[in-house]
Amino acid sequence: MLKRIKTTKIILTLLFITLSVRILQIQYFKGNELEVIADSQYQYVEKINELNFNVLDSKGNDLVEYERRYMLAIDLITFKRNNNSTSVSSIYAFSYILKNYNQDYDLSKMLISSNSSKIYLKLDKDTYDKLKLLKDIKGIYLYVYDEVNRNEAWKIENMITNLKFNKEVKKVDSLEYNIYENTKSNKIPTVTFEKDLDGSMQDGNYSVDDEKINVRLTLDKDMQASVRTILSQDKYKHYNQIGITLVEAHTGKIKVMAQRDEEKPNINLASTTENGYVPGSIFKLLIEEIAIDRGLFSTQSKFNCEFNEYSICKRAHGELTLEEALLISCNNIFAQVGKTIGWDTIEEYAKKQGIFEKVLNISGNGEATGDFALPKIYEDGPRFLAIGQNMRITPLQATNIISTIINDGIYVKPNILEGYVDNYNNIINEIPIEENRVIKKETAKIMKDQMVKVVREEKGTGKNALVKGIETGGKTGTTTRMEPSKSKDENEDVMEKHSDGWFAGYYKHEGKYYSLVVFVKDINEDNQTGGGDAGPIFKEIVENFTK
Repeated sequence: MLKRIKTTKIILTLLFITLSVRILQIQYFKGNELEVIADSQYQYVEKINELNFNVLDSKGNDLVEYERRYMLAIDLITFKRNNNSTSVSSIYAFSYILKNYNQDYDLSKMLISSNSSKIYLKLDKDTYDKLKLLKDIKGIYLYVYDEVNRNEAWKIENMITNLKFNKEVKKVDSLEYNIYENTKSNKIPTVTFEKDLDGSMQDGNYSVDDEKINVRLTLDKDMQASVRTILSQDKYKHYNQIGITLVEAHTGKIKVMAQRDEEKPNINLASTTENGYVPGSIFKLLIEEIAIDRGLFSTQSKFNCEFNEYSICKRAHGELTLEEALLISCNNIFAQVGKTIGWDTIEEYAKKQGIFEKVLNISGNGEATGDFALPKIYEDGPRFLAIGQNMRITPLQATNIISTIINDGIYVKPNILEGYVDNYNNIINEIPIEENRVIKKETAKIMKDQMVKVVREEKGTGKNALVKGIETGGKTGTTTRMEPSKSKDENEDVMEKHSDGWFAGYYKHEGKYYSLVVFVKDINEDNQTGGGDAGPIFKEIVENFTK
């Protein structure tokens, strides 16, 4: 008997201790959570913005365009229980306004068939304003939600706000993940509605994060708008796509990245392509700079362009200096120069200028890396690669070639993220400039003079890009590439020939140099060229920014 009493006492003691621990756990560790659950019965918190940070240009202007969504929330349980004393006319008006806006918004059906405790309905502003006048209906509240306008999904501004990533993206530390890491502690703007015991809703209380970290890009909103206005003109509508990349050379800050049709994949980053676009003759700038920098040739070194079975030119140009070969863009001569240099050296110089790698490090297929292919017979590799064939790069990478030259031989890596700022646009964390010397200063000066002659000399292929009174220079490119396409019967892939036009150049304005690349996709190979089609667009943009 004593043993049984003792056992009972032990059991009761253990139960008491367990109960005490549980009470302490609830009181001290679960108290806040339970309080939130309790409060949620009497308040509703809704997000009023898709993003928890602002995206600003270099001057502090908001770059993201939003679409305002007008929302109605109906707490079905409260609506059913607490509207017994609500006037029939109010309920009827509520139902009529909803159905008048959208026939599918049938209140009687929603009250019966909905499986959720709350439903959300999208409205237009007129319907939203009408419902705001109904003050006595219980269990409903209205609010507005700002959603990023992603109709033009491939705008660089929109790409940066699309923070979707996976473990692989985290590993490579993409641009988007960098932004996420720096803004993840920000609170999304919300509105809170308090519910009275009778189900009535109080006016919403808005909550904004005064200490949030915002993203400041290098872009200039006004310059972006100007370029998009130019590209939207009727005279350019016959082009499949036009891409514009404008970089402040000495800082690497991208001031403009725009395209004619922003609903298509970003052409300046070669988004969703195999690996970019064939650069063609604009790559000759890099070939000549290597030849001069290594002391292999000078601008006055003479070559002979002959028409034979190995010719890459459509006709023989005869004897030309290296300078003359650049002005008229002679393939045969640059093939000879490339063969002398060798691909290993060409690849070394290219990679030092950010070619064949992602520049902004945008994740996935949002940005291409570029690539090249060496033919089986190695000696033929430098010949074709030297004229920008058998390779792919992005228009953004093409600006690197120009910037390195006009930066006196120093490559400054382009960047679109200037840093992170507070709500008053004060810098919190500035992104450092990355740079390295690629070619000698003397080489860069020679190459800049070469680019000037391309647009100023009568025989230069870039004369259509000349802007009188402004220091300008550049190089044209007209390219051919093969892309897979469906056959007429859609049964198999066939290779389809495409031609593109380039103008990669620079201009000087108010003491600063800017690299500007114009890429025109899918031109007519028979009667259109980089100089004739991309060159005039370059000219119009420069005139617009320097007038």
